[in-house]
Amino acid sequence: MIVELSENGLGFVSGRSLSVGEELTLAWRFDDAEPPMQILCIVRDTEETTTHGTNSRMTGAEFLDIDVADRLRIVEFLTRRILSPPV
Repeated sequence: MIVELSENGLGFVSGRSLSVGEELTLAWRFDDAEPPMQILCIVRDTEETTTHGTNSRMTGAEFLDIDVADRLRIVEFLTRRILSPPV
């Protein structure tokens, strides 16, 4: 689950333990009508969290290889969220 997003990286909750410096490809889409983005990232930070008795890890990842079109999709998504936040 993505909990933070910027044009430079994201924060997400994972049940899998990741190490700082580990590279991974993350894929997601903003809605079913769009093709998924697949972006190479590097783990910059991890933190153990417990929510409702379940252990998970909060992971911060920086985008390493993001094309201009995907960066624009992220910026447009964030702009829409600012102008029309979910209720």
